[in-house]
Amino acid sequence: MDLITTGRSATERSVLKDMYASLKAFLQELASNHTMPVADLYTQYKEQASGDVPRGEFDEVLNQLAEEDLIVLAGPARARTVRRMF
Repeated sequence: MDLITTGRSATERSVLKDMYASLKAFLQELASNHTMPVADLYTQYKEQASGDVPRGEFDEVLNQLAEEDLIVLAGPARARTVRRMF
C-alpha cells in the first residue's frame, strides 16, 4: 500500500534513509561552514560508499538535508556548492 501512496517501496525508503544517515556522518567530518562543489562531494562520498550511489538519490538526500537547514546549497545547477551548517 505504501508503494501506491508514496511511489516508493519500503526498500527504496530504507536505502534513502541509510544514505541520509551516512551522508550526514560524512559531512560531519568536514569543518563547519566549509564550502565545496557538490560534484566533489559526490565523488568523495561515492568513493567511500559501500555500494552504488545513484546521482539522483544523492541529490534528493542533499535537498532533504538542505530543507532541514543542516546544509546550504548555493549556485546554479552545474556549479552548485554545499556548505555544512551543523
